[in-house]
Amino acid sequence: SLHHNPETKRFAQKSMPASSAMPENSTPKGAAQEPAPTPVPEDVEMEEEVRLEVPTTAKKACGRPKKDVTTTPRLLDEEKENETPENRSTGRAAKTEALRRSKGQGEDHIKYQREMRRPGGVTHGGRRSSHMEDFSSPAPPPKRAGKRKSDENTYDVTAEGSALSDGETQDKPTKTNKKAKHSAAGATTTSELPPIEYKMMVTGDERWIGNPKKEDADKSQLRLLGVQLTDKPEAVDILVAPRILRTKKFVAALASAPLVVDSKYLDTALKQGKLPSKPALLHDRETEDRLGFRLSEALDRARTNRHKLLAGWTIFVTKDIQGGFETYKEIIRVNGGEVMMYAGRTGLKMPPSRRSRRGEENKKKGHGDEGSGSEDGEGGEAVGEESQNQGDEDELDCVYLVSGTTEAEKKLWKGFRSTAEKQELVPRIVRTDWLLNAAMSQRVRWDAKWALDE
Repeated sequence: SLHHNPETKRFAQKSMPASSAMPENSTPKGAAQEPAPTPVPEDVEMEEEVRLEVPTTAKKACGRPKKDVTTTPRLLDEEKENETPENRSTGRAAKTEALRRSKGQGEDHIKYQREMRRPGGVTHGGRRSSHMEDFSSPAPPPKRAGKRKSDENTYDVTAEGSALSDGETQDKPTKTNKKAKHSAAGATTTSELPPIEYKMMVTGDERWIGNPKKEDADKSQLRLLGVQLTDKPEAVDILVAPRILRTKKFVAALASAPLVVDSKYLDTALKQGKLPSKPALLHDRETEDRLGFRLSEALDRARTNRHKLLAGWTIFVTKDIQGGFETYKEIIRVNGGEVMMYAGRTGLKMPPSRRSRRGEENKKKGHGDEGSGSEDGEGGEAVGEESQNQGDEDELDCVYLVSGTTEAEKKLWKGFRSTAEKQELVPRIVRTDWLLNAAMSQRVRWDAKWALDE
């Protein structure tokens, strides 16, 4: 132990003088010669000595201990037996782990590309990788098998005989129709409703103003009685009004020769649930005397005229007429006439007189006489589509301008007269009363009280 202990060797060297020190490789005389030991590298010897002297409870050296490269590495769970083990003797642990993960992700990416080549792709193709969620977006929630709620209530093909039946696909609202809810007092399908026998127009009655629920309920009840309300004056069978009125509806509807009844007629129908069997004609003698006609006679003439009272007439109306241009346009149109708005335009070409047109029509039919035919006290015999109630012979050469009395309208009168006279027509500028009287009495007549002069 003295020969191998470095501390003992250094102590011996210090204690002995230099002259008496023996060399290490020298042998004293008389001593047996021992064979020289095989030289061993110093670093290996020192390593062995330290290993022998360090107790088992001593601190471990700092840093990572070197691994024996000859040790067989353990296989990870995700690695295969025939794969080449990674060299873990170099580099940091994080780097090694990153390499391992990237290798696994590479394999998953190859599987992903393989799935993409399948028909339908990843979401609709074949089997998917267990790690596919790491690379793809979250899958959409699965669709429910049934119809969507909006689809169930959007369209409804109604069978023939239902309330909406018209042979087409009907739009069925998702929300409850309030009008339908209030109006469904009785039958709701077409098969249960009676056919429409009468079309009714109501004017001057205030029962439904501001009360749409009552209006819908009453309309439904009338429909059950075979009555349909309308706003078209040319298709009116029953006209309901509290008295004789000069409203647009009342005046225009008379051209259809309807049954004109009092508002009590409507009250009775709604209360008793049936139409009165023998309704009385609206009685308003005071208004008849004031306007100068009898309602019963006017309805008789309307049946004769058949919407042709003003057939062949072209009547001019000012733009700023009181009551509105459209009101008088409707009255003229339903009686078979034509209307033109007059704004004072120069160079206006007016239609030829009815006398000249009547003569041309007679010539085409082989008649040489340009007269108006036999007279019946009301006017000439009807020629073509013209009515026998269109006035006397003087009316054949006249052209009418219905005007108000505002300053803007008065400025148009002179130009109208000049234009009509240049075209050999007799100009007549009249108040609205002339047109209203003709439409309500169903007869054209002239009175100087309707004329307007500068």
